[in-house]
Amino acid sequence: MHRSLPLAIAAVLLVGCQTDTSRQDVAGPGLERVQPVSIVEQVLGDDPALVHTGAQLIRSEDELAGLDASALRRLDIDFQRHDLILVTAGQMPTGGTWIHIDSIDRVGDVLNVNGRVNRPGPDEAATQAITHPFAAAIIEKTRAEVIARPFIDEVRGEPHPAEANDD
Repeated sequence: MHRSLPLAIAAVLLVGCQTDTSRQDVAGPGLERVQPVSIVEQVLGDDPALVHTGAQLIRSEDELAGLDASALRRLDIDFQRHDLILVTAGQMPTGGTWIHIDSIDRVGDVLNVNGRVNRPGPDEAATQAITHPFAAAIIEKTRAEVIARPFIDEVRGEPHPAEANDD
């Protein structure tokens, strides 16, 4: 038996047993508290101007206008009191894709966006059309400056959140 095998197994066990503190409410020297951010309103939709994939923090009318997304211009946002989190899936080859923002946390000046992007399941019928799905969450004005990275899980064939809540 190789001498390095027990050492490798011990390393895997130690790494596998570590606690994930990325979502815990922790504070201490050099650590900032994780604070949940309330979602005032969430809008799910499609807009052909939103061709890129990602998440962004929109803090002003000018930033919103720069996106040239008609679906977002219809939102009534008071940027003196609110910010907008936008998560986009980019261009999709069919309908049936949706995005949902499940939660948002703030750690210092950084926002963590947690959500899901659903793609049609293998046996689901989907509209044969190019789509550009998005989820937009209006939140209270925040001192956060950036979105660290969105934590977006990919799922397939799940019911739309609005349909799931009707049960």
